[in-house]
Amino acid sequence: MHALSLSSSILMGPGAYFSNSYEILIIGRLLNGIARGVVFSAGPLYIAEITNKETVALFQTPSWPIYFLSSAIGNAVGHAKALGGEHTWPYGLAFPGIFSLIYLLCIPWIPHTLTWTIQKERNHLRQTCELDKRASLSLLRKLRHEKGDKILAEYRTIEKEIDADAQVERASVKDLLSIAKYRRLVWAVILIQMCAQVTGLQAIFQYTNTIFEEAGIRPEDSTYYTLGK
Repeated sequence: MHALSLSSSILMGPGAYFSNSYEILIIGRLLNGIARGVVFSAGPLYIAEITNKETVALFQTPSWPIYFLSSAIGNAVGHAKALGGEHTWPYGLAFPGIFSLIYLLCIPWIPHTLTWTIQKERNHLRQTCELDKRASLSLLRKLRHEKGDKILAEYRTIEKEIDADAQVERASVKDLLSIAKYRRLVWAVILIQMCAQVTGLQAIFQYTNTIFEEAGIRPEDSTYYTLGK
């Protein structure tokens, strides 16, 4: 997804500028939206799979403050005096690609989730590898910075969760829409996601500059007020 985000930044920035094409800009925005949607869902799941039950909330809580902080940074970068000017806008649209590129370069040092690592070992080693020699156990020790019985107990708990999850019957898209109990869950998720949109926060972010300008703030100063000045 970060590769998709990087590609969209290239399309929206230099791609749209040098091709002089609005269509390229629209395609870039579409790809960026898809990448953001997947990452917003995958990020918390990744955090949940590499943390334990005691610390998962601690590490997941900063997600939304970081989201709003990034929106503020985006407003600053998009200022006419920064990268939002007539001749600098391609750089402003390409700016998010820097973070995607940094992530892609760091991939070799980012561990897989414990669940994925354990399942891979089971598929390839058929559980013949001794426990102490398993890469998944070594990964768990590195993530927790601990050794001993506590780590072994947590490792066994994760294995039991994987086994229990494997016994759960998988529901198809048709099942989600046709079976009442699944359909209610789908509607619950949709409503929860809609709540974040119908509050109007996104609209406020998009039109805050215009609101301040109509209130009498000079256009060249409106972004400063948007950022909290």
